[in-house]
Amino acid sequence: MVIDNTNVKDLSSIADRLVYLRNKKHLTLSDVANLFNVNKSTVSRWETNDYWERVDSTNKRLLLMQLVELYEANYGLVVHGEPSTAKDEANILIVDDDVTSLSIITLMIKSIMPGNYNLFSFTEPGKALEWAKDNTSALVFCDYRMPGLSGDTFIKKLRDFGKYDTVPVIATTQLREMGVVENLFSSGATHILQKPINQEKLQGILKLYNFD
Repeated sequence: MVIDNTNVKDLSSIADRLVYLRNKKHLTLSDVANLFNVNKSTVSRWETNDYWERVDSTNKRLLLMQLVELYEANYGLVVHGEPSTAKDEANILIVDDDVTSLSIITLMIKSIMPGNYNLFSFTEPGKALEWAKDNTSALVFCDYRMPGLSGDTFIKKLRDFGKYDTVPVIATTQLREMGVVENLFSSGATHILQKPINQEKLQGILKLYNFD
């Protein structure tokens, strides 16, 4: 594939986009495997059109294609469960058990907000709560459907700490089921963003709190 004059948005195939990403960013199979928390053989299968012709995974396609577009904007790999290299003027807590979704929202925040925030991202809500007990955050993002601890329960426990009474909590969800929105708001969510997340909608919410 010729990549010098290629725009990733011109590539309709997720396999082509992943190959484009690895070539342009000089990423190894191991780099991409670590990013998505899978093994290298899985990444190799993802990079073949035959694989995607046999797999009915619309949401995964959207997330992966969105992620590749974000990486083209020159953002580095996300280290999950670790702070960014930003200054320590404020913390942002991000919780999502799906590594791809976690990467996307982290990159979107980095692209919108100034660099004076520490981003702490967790794939396990229990570990995120442990962190929150001893730390404060200016903003929280939380997925709804997570194993062991749902988003509404996580938010309620977070609010119970007291110091998170007035902190904006943005819940993210793929679900459109009756009762999901009500559960999240009643548990203390400030806003709800539908997945895949729209960057303009995210930016609009951040502007409300002067985070842009």
